[in-house]
Amino acid sequence: MLSRPTRNVLQLGLGFLLFFISFNSQGYIQEAVIAGVADENGIDQHAGYNGLALYYGVFTAANLFIAPLIEVLGPKWAMTIGAILTTLYEIGFLHINEFYFFFTSALSGFGAALMWPALGTYMTLNSTEKTIDRNSSIVWALSQASQIIGGIVLLTIFHHSSSDDNTISPTAIKIISISLTIVLILSTFVFALLRHPPSETLKHNEVAVSYNNASFATTFALLPTKRMILLAFVFCYTGIVQSLWTSIYPTAISFTQQMGNNNSVLMALSAISSGFGQILLCSWVAARRFALKRNHFVITGFFLHIISFIGIYINFPPNSSIHLTNDIGIIQPNPYLTCFISFILGFGDGCWNTQVYALIGDVFSHCSNEAFALFNFYQSALTCASLFYSAHITLTSHLAILCTSSTIAVFCFCLVDAMGRLSQGKKLSLGMSKVYQQH
Repeated sequence: MLSRPTRNVLQLGLGFLLFFISFNSQGYIQEAVIAGVADENGIDQHAGYNGLALYYGVFTAANLFIAPLIEVLGPKWAMTIGAILTTLYEIGFLHINEFYFFFTSALSGFGAALMWPALGTYMTLNSTEKTIDRNSSIVWALSQASQIIGGIVLLTIFHHSSSDDNTISPTAIKIISISLTIVLILSTFVFALLRHPPSETLKHNEVAVSYNNASFATTFALLPTKRMILLAFVFCYTGIVQSLWTSIYPTAISFTQQMGNNNSVLMALSAISSGFGQILLCSWVAARRFALKRNHFVITGFFLHIISFIGIYINFPPNSSIHLTNDIGIIQPNPYLTCFISFILGFGDGCWNTQVYALIGDVFSHCSNEAFALFNFYQSALTCASLFYSAHITLTSHLAILCTSSTIAVFCFCLVDAMGRLSQGKKLSLGMSKVYQQH
C-alpha cells in the first residue's frame, strides 16, 4: 500500500505529465501554425516566436515577486490557477486572434511563474530527506515522458490530416487545439483534486517552504559572487539552446520544403526523437553517476550539441527558421539526419540540465532556493531574448551564437566544478589534520 505522500507525488506527476503533453506540443509547432494562418487571420507571421518570447518575458519578471502570492494561495491552488491560465491560451488556437493570442501568452507566462515554485513547495511538503530524491525522479520521469506522448499525439493527427502544400492544415490545427485543451482541462482537475500532505509531514517541512523576505537579500547577495558570475554564462546558454530545440529547430523543419512530402509528420517524429534522447540520458546518468565525474557529463553534452549544430548547418538552409523556403543547406535536407539531430539535442540538453541542477545543489547547498531562482531568471530571460530575435536573424546566425555560448559555458561549468572539488579537498585535508593532531 502506497503512503499518502507517495500518492500525492504520483498525482502531482500525473498533473504535470498532462500539462506538458499540451504545453510542449503547442510550443513545438506554434510558429509553424501561426505562419500558416497569418494572411487569413491578419496576424504577423512571426507572432509564434513573439508570443513565446512574451511568455518567457512575463515568466522571468513574475518570478521576482510571485512568492508572496503563492504563500497566500497555497501550492495546490497556485498550480490550478496556472493550468487554467494556460488553458485559456490554448483555447485561442481554435480561432486565432492577435490581441487574444498575445494577451493569453502573457497570462500563461504568469501562470507558469505560479506553477514552478508551487511544484517544488508541494513536493517538499510531501517528502522527507529520505524520499525527496525519489519523489523528484518520479516527477522528472513523467515530465520527460510527456514529450514522447505529445509527439505521438501530433504524429497521429498529422498523419490523418496532412496538407497538400506541406503546411499544417486548418483541420489539423483545430483537432490539435481541441485535443490539447481537453488534456489541459484534465490536468487542471488533477491539480484541483490534490490532497493536503499528512499533518506530520507538513509540520516537519512547513518551515523549509515558508516565504521569507530575507531570501531577496540572499538572492541579490549571490549575484556578484565569483561562482555565480561564472555560472551565469552556463544558465544563459541553457536558455539559448532551449529556444532552439523547443521552437526554432521544429520551425526550420516545417519551413524546409525540400525536406519531403509531409513536414508536419517529421516535426512530430522529431519531438519523439528528442524525448527518447532525454530519457536515454536519464538512464545513462543513473547507471554511471558514480563512475563519471560531473564535468564528464557536461563535456559529453557540449560535444553532442556541437555535432548537432554542425548537422543543422549542413542539413537546413539559412532562412528556414524565418519563412517557407525551397532552398537547401550544404546537402539535400535529410529526414533521417533531422531525427538524429533531434535525438542528440535532447540527449545533450539532458546532460547540461541534470548536471547544472546537481552543481547548484552542491555548490550552493546553504542557499539553494536563491541559486535556483537565479538559474530560472537567467535561463528564461535568455530564452525570451532568443525567441524575440529569432524572427530577425538567420538560422546560421543562431548556430554561431550557440557555438560561441556553449564553448564559454562548458569552460565556466568545469571551472566552477573544479573550484567546488578543490574546496571540498581543502576541507577534507583540514579535517584529517585535526584528527592527526588529536592523536
